[in-house]
Amino acid sequence: MANPEALALLKIARRDLTAAALLQDPSADEANWGFQIQQAIEKALKAWLLGLGDDPPFIHNLTALLGRLTDRGAFVDPFLPLEAFTVFAVQFRYDAEVEPMNLDRQVWQKQAGIWLSTSQLSVQRCHEWAGRSSVVSPLQGLFHQPFSAEP
Repeated sequence: MANPEALALLKIARRDLTAAALLQDPSADEANWGFQIQQAIEKALKAWLLGLGDDPPFIHNLTALLGRLTDRGAFVDPFLPLEAFTVFAVQFRYDAEVEPMNLDRQVWQKQAGIWLSTSQLSVQRCHEWAGRSSVVSPLQGLFHQPFSAEP
């Protein structure tokens, strides 16, 4: 059975992604939307780490979490552009005058959803592949084209 703590984090990440979907309207502040996306990505990364038997650190830096996954043998290259959401974790939350990044919310929302699904698949498969040389090898063929933020 997959790690229950990882599955719980994925459930919360889905909730964050749903909240972000409600903030896709351009009248909603980009910083609020970006924060929800960042939270969903962060929880998905931490769930994948838990699935790999790692204790995720108490950090919000998506770059560091992606690096930790890479160190554990995970293939995360298609999702490296999501690192851009790290800024929404802390900096934008406490800045009254945030310079908008003018992100295409629909595109990034979709990519975050793909990442979340990939993390969920990884967590579910980790226990099946425990003890093998590459825990996430079944996922490496999942991406036939490089990740793109373009529609």
